[in-house]
Amino acid sequence: MAREEEINRVMHEALHISTDILIGELIWPESPPHSRRVQAARALNNLVGLNQLERGKTGKGSFFRIKECRSEWQPHSELISSVIVDLLRNFHAAVRREISVPAINRRADCIALLQNKSNTQYLCIILECLVNESESSLQAKERDWLHFDGALGFLSDLFKAKVRSFGVVGIKPGQNIISLLPKE
Repeated sequence: MAREEEINRVMHEALHISTDILIGELIWPESPPHSRRVQAARALNNLVGLNQLERGKTGKGSFFRIKECRSEWQPHSELISSVIVDLLRNFHAAVRREISVPAINRRADCIALLQNKSNTQYLCIILECLVNESESSLQAKERDWLHFDGALGFLSDLFKAKVRSFGVVGIKPGQNIISLLPKE
């Protein structure tokens, strides 16, 4: 039951919607791909049975989501979930998905506070997934964030930690989020 609790926590805190494949990569990274998928499917189905998650179907198979999530498993949600799993696997990370920012009339796909492996530096990123969006759309979002006088306060309140700077990162399908981040 411990794995189910861990999966339920990560689904509610960060992912919101995912597949057994992604959950398996996150929770059982050392296991062979088929084994981790089976273990994840079993745990996710247990959470559905406990009324903690919902299961949905796509042409590719099943997806799982928290009850408050209305998203379907489409390329945009798939990219966000995949990137969040990569961040959680590579950093000590606090991740918030689909955060509304009323002051600039925007909703960020994902905002993450990442801590490096030596626990000495933090990086705050506003992540925008560019599935059906243009580079000019990303530039407009970046401009809004950079001109938002209360941005650092908003981000600090969101993570309950002092955020001193941030960056806006756009990612397209097929790109690796780790390669888009500044190096230590």
